[in-house]
Amino acid sequence: MRSHSLLLIASLAALAACQTTPPAPVEVAAPAPPARDVIKELRETAVQKRSQLDVSPLEEPAVTHLIEEALAAESRGDNMTGRQKLNEALRLEPRNPRLWQLLGEMEYREGRTAEAEAHAQKSYSLGSKIGEWCTRNWLLIAEVRGARADKEGAARARATADECPVYAIPSA
Repeated sequence: MRSHSLLLIASLAALAACQTTPPAPVEVAAPAPPARDVIKELRETAVQKRSQLDVSPLEEPAVTHLIEEALAAESRGDNMTGRQKLNEALRLEPRNPRLWQLLGEMEYREGRTAEAEAHAQKSYSLGSKIGEWCTRNWLLIAEVRGARADKEGAARARATADECPVYAIPSA
């Protein structure tokens, strides 16, 4: 009988040794907030400054199509293709301010801040200097200057963006 007791005790001890404790709960870190999309933000801000009177050059249908392709590529995260499409469009219409601004925005997404600022300034110099596109020009310039830690330059560019005029269509 004593051997059965010893066997029972040994079996229970073996079973107890096999028993596992539940794992400690694993802490899951909160997901990181999405990266700030500066270009999307400046575009949304600029739309609010859309003027009823918008002066822009007429675009060839091929240019309009290339812009659509560039923006579609950009939305897929393919800025290289977007830039290629805009460069094709610029060969057709090198004085189109919209093209220069869009190219500057894509350059900014790629970290090419010097090119982005130069393109925004060129867009401004060729453009009507009113409303949405004026605002986009100066907000992009402000972002570039802010990225370079030029706080004064960024503040001046933001102030200029705020001063872009918005005109209503004159009543007859």
